[in-house]
Formats: sequence, C-alpha cells, structure tokens
Amino acid sequence: MEERQGRRTSKQRNVNERLDQIGQVLIDAAAMTDDEVEVVTSRVLCREVWTRIVAERDCPAPSSTWLDLILVGRRTVPALLTAAIAVVAWYWIDNARMTPSAANGLDSQLERVALGGATMMSDDDLLTIVMNWPSPERASQGGQR
Repeated sequence: MEERQGRRTSKQRNVNERLDQIGQVLIDAAAMTDDEVEVVTSRVLCREVWTRIVAERDCPAPSSTWLDLILVGRRTVPALLTAAIAVVAWYWIDNARMTPSAANGLDSQLERVALGGATMMSDDDLLTIVMNWPSPERASQGGQR
C-alpha cells in the first residue's frame, strides 16, 4: 500500500512540475512586447505553411481534368445524342404532318397579327396559333393530326 502511495506521490509531483513549467511559460508570454509576439507568431505560421506545402507535395497528384471529362463524356454523350435525335425526329414528323396550305394559313394569320392588320383575333385563331391546333382545312380532311 505504501508503494501505491509512493507512485501517486511521484505522479502528483510530475504533474505539479509540469503545471509549474506551463505557468512560467504563460508568465513569460505575458511579459513579451508586441514585437516579440509578432516574431514568435510569424515563425509558427511559417512552420505551419511549410508543413502544409510538404504535405501537399507528398499527396498524389489529382487526375487530369481531360481524363475526367472523357470518363464523364462516355456516359453523357450517348444520352445527349439520343435526346437530340428524338427532338429532330419529332420536329421532322411534325413538319411532315402539316400540309403546305395549312402552314400558309398559319403563316398568314401570324403575319396579319404581327403587322397590325388584325385588330382582334378570334378564340379559334388564338388556339390555332398557340396550340398548333388543326386548321379548318385539315379538320375537313378527316380530323387527323
């Protein structure tokens, strides 16, 4: 039991000595002038910067940007091409469905409104222009879109 108390005492003595050293460092730091504080902090900051630089040098270099773009492009280019082909096909099919006379009728209505020749549009004309609804000519051909 005395041996245990001897260990505690020596351990406590070591802790007290370490606390005394820390207290002395704090007292010395409080007595420093502004110039001395600046010198010490600049040294610490300089060391931190150099350690970060060394750590960055030791890290493996990031992969090339071009390589990343190629890897991403392998997945996105087919999707974009598919979407572009679908849009072009949709546009082509839509234009093939519209007869030339219906297209001319729609163009003449737009020209009339754009040039100010018409003061008021009917609801049917508005639906024809906005929603590309079948014109009366196409409706009489069978009502097919």
